[in-house]
Formats: sequence, C-alpha cells, structure tokens
Amino acid sequence: MDGEARVFLDANKFSEDGTSSLGSKIWNEQGSILAYQISHKGSDWRTIKFKKADGTDLPDEINNVRYSCMDWNKNGDGKF
Repeated sequence: MDGEARVFLDANKFSEDGTSSLGSKIWNEQGSILAYQISHKGSDWRTIKFKKADGTDLPDEINNVRYSCMDWNKNGDGKF
C-alpha cells in the first residue's frame, strides 16, 4: 500500500485496434491469482487468462468460453 502506484491490468493493451474488452474477473481465495475474461471484437466467445498478484501473466488460457461464470474450487489448492 505504501509503494508506488502501478497499472495491474490494462484492458487498452488487449489488442492493438482497441476492440477487445475485459469481461468478468475473480481472485482466488488466497488473493494470489486473478482469472479474467477477454472478449475480442464484441464476440460472445471469450478467453480466460490468469495473472499473479505480483503482475506476472501466467501462460494458462481457456479458449472459446461462451456465456459462462467463473469461480475457483473451494478446497484451497488454487485450481480453477
């Protein structure tokens, strides 16, 4: 809280042409990983991506998600 302010997630950088948007997002219970959805060009189909609390992007993706909620399992192991 006392550190320098920084941008954690910038939806303006999802695509060069600015047609991608941030959908729903959810932190795991530990607050260590954020799962978030990206929609490209107004599509109902989304990609779910993951980011650590320190700002590191994780390589995992779930593609071709449509009309879906997100939640983490509740046993504390961090699985989506």
